[in-house]
Amino acid sequence: MLRPNGRLVYADSSGRLPRIGTCPSGPWATAAHQLADQCQSALGSNLIAVALRGSVARQTMVDTASDIDMVLVTQDPADPPTGLNASIMPNVAVDVVITTLDNLLHQHRMAWLRFTLAFSGCTVWGDDILAKLPEPYLGTNAGAHLHGVKHWSAWQQIFDAAADDIARQHICQWLMKRVVRSLFESVKVDLGAYSRDIYPCAMTAADAYPAYATAIWLAAELAVAPTADKQVIAEAAAELIPLVTEQAAKLHPLPPLDSKPLPRQ
Repeated sequence: MLRPNGRLVYADSSGRLPRIGTCPSGPWATAAHQLADQCQSALGSNLIAVALRGSVARQTMVDTASDIDMVLVTQDPADPPTGLNASIMPNVAVDVVITTLDNLLHQHRMAWLRFTLAFSGCTVWGDDILAKLPEPYLGTNAGAHLHGVKHWSAWQQIFDAAADDIARQHICQWLMKRVVRSLFESVKVDLGAYSRDIYPCAMTAADAYPAYATAIWLAAELAVAPTADKQVIAEAAAELIPLVTEQAAKLHPLPPLDSKPLPRQ
């Protein structure tokens, strides 16, 4: 069930956002450190740092619904460890991104990861890599989904290939998060604020597009309580994806204040 969880974070007059990431406490902290220990065992001295991003680092996680999103930073290229599981939370899903420190700091394709870690990440093991990142700004890379709508809107092919209803529910959640966050991303600069949390994104989008409010709130509900019913998903997608596509086409490129790679020393 969708709850009023999360908040809008406002930028200053230059477009700079505060850094809001906070390491978790309680069982979420225990889970994060269990996973970090497993990563250290798997990667050894090649591992430089383990960071968290997503709702756990924003302190907006929801029991039984939130994933643990990890970023592993290594010295040399490596494959992500497999079979990661926190015994204190055996059913929590774990998402892993692995990158070398050089790529994280310098590659253009890592611009969004630099932004999201600087804005709302935290380091749970190893070097404080967040201190090496540029400040987060409301530039082009303060959004992960809107510009990619032509890729993720082809969701039905993935859905039809899903193995079971659990996989279909994951696809529903994946899709609806992108829909809601994309609509928020379309107005974030005019608003002067940023969020990744579904409730404030949906609230902002519904205010910006009142004719679509009912569909937006349905998409938000499906983002936290997904279904495997293709007809329900398709009805929400059929109304909102054309709106997302229209807004993506209207956007003018903005100065990518947060996307420039750091110069090599």
